Amino acid sequence: LSADDALLKCVEYGAVPSFLFTHSSDTNVSYSSYATQTAKLYSRAKKLWPVMNMKITSHEKVTDGVYKITYDYSKTVYVNYNPSLVEVNGVMISAKDFIVI
Repeated sequence: LSADDALLKCVEYGAVPSFLFTHSSDTNVSYSSYATQTAKLYSRAKKLWPVMNMKITSHEKVTDGVYKITYDYSKTVYVNYNPSLVEVNGVMISAKDFIVI
C-alpha cells in the first residue's frame, strides 16, 4: 500500500493520519525524504478541516474505486482510488485524490 493510498483509506474511514519517527544510528537512513513525504501528506489532509469533529452519517460505494462519505450538516467527501479523473454527480474528483463538498 503506497503512502498516497494509505492517506485515501484514512480519508475514506474518517481516520486522522499520523506518523511517528524514531532515531536510528544507521547512517544510511535519510530522514529528509520521510519528512518531505509526511509534509506532503499532511498538506493534502488539511482539506479535511471542514469535517473535523463531525460524525459520519453514511458511507457508500458510488462506483468502482469511488466512495462517498457523508458527514453531519450534509458535508460530503468523495474519495477516488482510480488512476484517472472521475465525475460523480457533476463533481470532478482527481485521480488518486479526494474532495470535500
